[in-house]
Amino acid sequence: MKNPPSEKRSPQEIAILNQAFQSFNEATEQLQNSYDVLNEALETNKNYLHNIMESLPTGVIVVDQNNAIHTFNKTAGSITGLDPKVCLNKPLGEVFSTDLFEKIVGRTTKEKQKSPIVEREIETPHHGKIYTRISTSPVLDKKNEQIGTILNIEDITELRRLEE
Repeated sequence: MKNPPSEKRSPQEIAILNQAFQSFNEATEQLQNSYDVLNEALETNKNYLHNIMESLPTGVIVVDQNNAIHTFNKTAGSITGLDPKVCLNKPLGEVFSTDLFEKIVGRTTKEKQKSPIVEREIETPHHGKIYTRISTSPVLDKKNEQIGTILNIEDITELRRLEE
């Protein structure tokens, strides 16, 4: 196989080629910088939302359409006596011994609307029996399709004791 004949390039052609490479490198660097700025902003927003979720006085558990847990905030862990990190990605029915939460989430999935507030006594590993106020809301995507359910849990044990 023969090599193509080498042509001598004029200094002007070489200068144009160098300028093209330099412009390409500058554009690549600008794109990388823009990407880094966007990535940092995304991470900042993600952390901000995480901090809000962890600061809520209400327990929040978010499940997908298969009832797999994707969010389990610190307050939900405190109320239920469960470690939020251990609960992530597990089915709701595997995490809780009662089927109460599955039934309420199932109703929300079926009806595609917020559930009425339910007050129930539940058994927890560390606190024994506690009184809870539970509600759910569907998680909707841009097309208004349900992609999950938010389960809100509030410990109302003290309130119940004061009422008695």
